[in-house]
Amino acid sequence: MQTHELKLAPEFWAAVDSGDKKAEYRVNDRHFQKGDEIIFIRGEAENPMLQQDSMVFKITDVCAGNKYIPEGMALISIERK
Repeated sequence: MQTHELKLAPEFWAAVDSGDKKAEYRVNDRHFQKGDEIIFIRGEAENPMLQQDSMVFKITDVCAGNKYIPEGMALISIERK
């Protein structure tokens, strides 16, 4: 299991935090795997280096490398830990 720290844009923060947004479409440069942990860090639009909040999720599924997802991308299903 790996832990990935990822910035999350402010406009998506509330939907992920509430559980309404249950998936992320990301560049798969980290080779995401089912069971990995993601720590989302809020990235502020005015100052991308400002890290105010974080929340932890578990990857429940990864869809990548098929005819629907372009090479190098992944659709990651998440649930709060």
